[in-house]
Amino acid sequence: MTPYQITGPAQIGLSGGRTSGYMTRRILDAHGGSLSGDVHAFFQNTGKEVEETLEFVHEMSDRWAFPVVWMKWCREYGQPEDAP
Repeated sequence: MTPYQITGPAQIGLSGGRTSGYMTRRILDAHGGSLSGDVHAFFQNTGKEVEETLEFVHEMSDRWAFPVVWMKWCREYGQPEDAP
């Protein structure tokens, strides 16, 4: 048994950094190279990431052939500009 073997439903949080990339690679390897239908990878794009981070997330998804759900923050209509 490996700690990277995930039984779903589950989500993998990708930060776009090396550590989350390593973790994702290990999870994929533990599952024979692909995620089951009830395990999903998410990247939360805050709009503050450097371009290299965004490219790395795309490259992981393309090179390792697994889907990444990109979540992007957006301001609600009428919300003040300084709202958190």
